[in-house]
Order: sequence, then structure tokens, then C-alpha cells
Amino acid sequence: ENERFLDDMQDSTKVFRQGGLQPGWLLRQANLIVDANYDLGPWIHTESQIKNHARGQIGQPIKLTAKLIQLFERKGHQYADLDIAMLDEKSELLARVMHRFIYKTA
Repeated sequence: ENERFLDDMQDSTKVFRQGGLQPGWLLRQANLIVDANYDLGPWIHTESQIKNHARGQIGQPIKLTAKLIQLFERKGHQYADLDIAMLDEKSELLARVMHRFIYKTA
């Protein structure tokens, strides 16, 4: 999966090809947590704020936790903000993502 992801991203960075998790892969997990936990139908990712705390490794178990922070309306669209923590097998923080998406368009 890692090689395919790096190929799709056209990323030839040595550290990622040798086992380091590419930060974009972690961000992709934020989209997957929305898909896996909310019955939304089509939705639109609008913004993410990411803070990386440590480098993950390929094959390392990763735990994701998410908390719905707020729901709001802007220009008739219904938005949601999630606070997502990505933890390694020792429960140490790898990354934190504030993930915003439209779950219902105007």
C-alpha cells in the first residue's frame, strides 16, 4: 500500500521509500475516518490543519481517535469540524488534524 501511495503522489523521497510514513498518507486517514463513522453520502473536504509530532513507520499500528468539535452553516452549506488524533502503538501522538468538511450542500 505504501509503494502504491507514494507512486500515486509521485513522491520519491528516500525516507518514505525506506519505511517512513508519508504525512499525506496520515491525512488520507482523516478522510477515511469520516467515511467509516458517518453516514453522509457525498461530502466535500474543505480544509485541514495538520500538526505532525513524530514520524510514523510503515507496519507500525496506528490508532485514530476523532471528536466532533462543531457543526455550523455558511452560505447555506452545512459544515462539520473534527479533531483527529493519530497515535502510535505506545499511544504517543504522531499527528493532530483539524478536519473540516461540508456534509450537506445548500
